[in-house]
Amino acid sequence: MGSAVSPGDAVDGVAALGAGPVRPDLPDALEDIDDDALPGETGEEAAHSVRGPARGLDDGRAAGALGAARHGQDLRLLGAGAWRPHGAGGGRSRATGGHDRHSVCRQHHEFSIKALEGSVPPEAADSWFAYIATLDPGDDRTDPTVWIKANPSLGVTVKVEDLRRQIDEAREMPAQQNAIRRLRLNEWTEQVTRWLDMTVWSDGGPPPDADWQDVKADLDDLEERLAGRPCYGGLDLARVNDLSAFVLLFPPGEDAPLRGIGDRWVVLARFWVPEEDILRRARRDRVPYDVWRDQGFLTATQGNATDFAFIEQEILDLAGRFDIQEIGYDRTFAGEIVANLQDGNLQLVQFGQGFLSLAAPTAELERLVISRSLWHGGHPVLRWNAANVAVRQDPAGNLKPDKERSRERIDGISALVNALGRALLPKSNGRSAYETQEILII
Repeated sequence: MGSAVSPGDAVDGVAALGAGPVRPDLPDALEDIDDDALPGETGEEAAHSVRGPARGLDDGRAAGALGAARHGQDLRLLGAGAWRPHGAGGGRSRATGGHDRHSVCRQHHEFSIKALEGSVPPEAADSWFAYIATLDPGDDRTDPTVWIKANPSLGVTVKVEDLRRQIDEAREMPAQQNAIRRLRLNEWTEQVTRWLDMTVWSDGGPPPDADWQDVKADLDDLEERLAGRPCYGGLDLARVNDLSAFVLLFPPGEDAPLRGIGDRWVVLARFWVPEEDILRRARRDRVPYDVWRDQGFLTATQGNATDFAFIEQEILDLAGRFDIQEIGYDRTFAGEIVANLQDGNLQLVQFGQGFLSLAAPTAELERLVISRSLWHGGHPVLRWNAANVAVRQDPAGNLKPDKERSRERIDGISALVNALGRALLPKSNGRSAYETQEILII
């Protein structure tokens, strides 16, 4: 089975994950494993030459990885991502970090980690040799002392001053940050181009590692304290069998029941997905829909298609608890549910999905997040949506969320932008112009 050195160990700047101490001459030993099969040496012998006695994983930090190939197969170098034995369907694949969870490189990366953790069958893990050089979780990317973890040849093929300049530039240009993380620090990122900084997003709720039961209890309590307050809704419905989202956005309102967040915009979110689609999507996309369902952050509706009647009734129930001023929706997939909700005395407004409608609320949402003026309570599905968002830019520099470019679902953020777009519009006093102006006769 694949084995590796202990997390955080570094040999001449090579960081690694897994089991077993590293021989001091590991870099020299690795030099011997090149693109040609090692003559006269089996995979087991080659593995023994670059690792020590095996032991279990300790703190599991993904600082890097070394695995071993066995069963008498010659080793071939797959590159700076994974190595596979020659003659076992092998080839080679070299890559830096990326952003596409469906790519071959991502599959190789995840398989390598699972092989070392022992969560894949031995018959598969034993034929896999992986090496991953990247930063430890919590490392400061601007700290030059950690760069060598992701750049074993730092100072040789990668110039220190060049890397320093690129990282300094990325500090001032957020759009460059993910490119630097992927291509220079070998980190997997959440979007091609960064829009929302997830560290800043986390300031709108409890820490990301907070116990889910505490997060759920706090959100339920928040709902009780917001009862009867004016708010704006945003609706984003699935076409057939995907995620649907409804968001309520509450403008700031200073008073005691909000307990210190009265000066922020507050978000409540609902998500639905067809029950029969949950396990399939969880397996395919490695997204824990089933866990979120069990924890109460997502509702599973019966069948294998979007249950609009169920969603409609839940929105009507929410309208009985909160003072919903308007609901902005994308007219493309709304259909009959809009007419039914309007029959329930709700004010629904079509909200265009072009730059003209979305640019202002998209910019405002970004401002609210950066200024820590948005409170979402740490809802995990909404956080996942936020992490997925990629944006499209027009020639004038306006931005809008782009579902096609986003790597996964962004429905909650789309609904939030719709709600914010309605909330930002100037409001009339509700009286007709014919009641306040004299009749003009021409």
